Amino acid sequence: MNLVKINNSSRDKARLVSIKNNKKPADQFLFYLYLSLWIWMPLPFGSNRIWAISIIEITLFLLSIYWLLLYIQGKVQFNKTFQSAKTPIILFLLFIAWSLIQSVPLPIEFLKVISPTAAQIHLDLAETFNLPLHYATISMSPYYSNGKTLLSFSYFLIFCLTLLLINSRQRLKLLAIIIIGCGLFQAVYGSLMTLSGVEHGFFIEKKFYRNVATGHFINSNHLAGYLELCLAMGIGLLLSTLHKTPAHHWREVLRRLIHTLLGSKIKLRIALVLMVIALVLTHSRMGNSAFFASFSIMGIIYLFLVKNPPRSVIYLFISLILIDVLIVGTWFGLEKIIEQIEQIEVIIQDIPQKSNNPLHKSIQIVNETRDEAYKDTRKIIMDFPLTGTGGGTYANIFIQYQSPPYYGFYDHVHNDYLEFLVEYGVIGLSLLMIIVILAFSNALITIKKHPSRLRKGIAFSSAMGIMAIMIHSTADFNLQIPANAALFVLFLALSWVVARR
Repeated sequence: MNLVKINNSSRDKARLVSIKNNKKPADQFLFYLYLSLWIWMPLPFGSNRIWAISIIEITLFLLSIYWLLLYIQGKVQFNKTFQSAKTPIILFLLFIAWSLIQSVPLPIEFLKVISPTAAQIHLDLAETFNLPLHYATISMSPYYSNGKTLLSFSYFLIFCLTLLLINSRQRLKLLAIIIIGCGLFQAVYGSLMTLSGVEHGFFIEKKFYRNVATGHFINSNHLAGYLELCLAMGIGLLLSTLHKTPAHHWREVLRRLIHTLLGSKIKLRIALVLMVIALVLTHSRMGNSAFFASFSIMGIIYLFLVKNPPRSVIYLFISLILIDVLIVGTWFGLEKIIEQIEQIEVIIQDIPQKSNNPLHKSIQIVNETRDEAYKDTRKIIMDFPLTGTGGGTYANIFIQYQSPPYYGFYDHVHNDYLEFLVEYGVIGLSLLMIIVILAFSNALITIKKHPSRLRKGIAFSSAMGIMAIMIHSTADFNLQIPANAALFVLFLALSWVVARR
């Protein structure tokens, strides 16, 4: 009896120690709030509205203040992942500083040196109103540039919070599942709206892009960009669940087959198929091209980087290509999209003359206008090569360069690289591109050297997602849509998260 009592007391003590050791982390509630932000962002039109952007900014500022309070209390600390990402953090801060400088009044003589065209525009305006001019800004509209600076700082907070909060295997996997779940929801919702003919966006009936999948986004191309990233995350997570060694006995083969059919792999595979269906239903030429190109290229790179890759990886890549491209693509019109890739079309917004409502806009497809817009945009770049015209000023400055015969209001050029060059110049674009290149190379190094299957898989997701958006950005403006831009920043940050052992 005494021996039993002693054993029971020792077990109770062990349980108490276990409870103390397994207490909830101080930032757990903060982590769940962080996850909820990813669920919210794509819902209100991809957060491409001023009020939606304000919600994101306020939430991120509050989350950051919450983390700092925990840090002051000694409950959290700057982890090794954050410390290892000093270079991109500094580059990000330099970009934000440059964005601020664009809105700061500078001596007019100095402005003549760094941006002669901007100085001349300010001088002409001052002469028109017969006013003295001693200081002027690089930005052609400081009001819009300040708004873009605030949004850029919000992206920076996303980058930092990801480094600080994704500090365990469980959190990394949960984040991946949340992103895949959000993509699946948008895919199912967008597909059902398109196939049923009852087309609604965020609580309102769709006016534009009917008969194509848009989910809660306004533009089908932006849903395509969002799905590219979610699909990349899904493929990476599926890659992390594959067995390293082949089965040596029929019982092992049967056991793995049953586990696949009844386990999470089949659910994830179905989710990927549904997202590919929605991607094809967007009829986004560059969206589909970017996804399949990035997946194919990264598949080859993965097989090259990983020594003696297991057969299961090769089978996965082949099955994804066969099922998604041949079967899903044929059933849902991928061939029709591919046939239209060489056609030059652009969607612009115009206010119809017969409409009594000034807010009512119609979409008009104008052939052979995108090239003309590119030509006029390049003229802006030639006039503001180093400094740009200021963040958020593309729509204002483009009107002055837009040439006949094409017409319409261009708030964005269908090329992220050109738009960043116009607004931030060579200085701003160079800082951003260095961050992207570092993240991509970091992901490739992790794929090659890291022993963890989960981290290899997420590194694959990061590299594939970055490549997909970089390809898509040559013909669209996904990085101007807050939900997509924020998710892209997440993928950049994850390349540093998974690099730590």
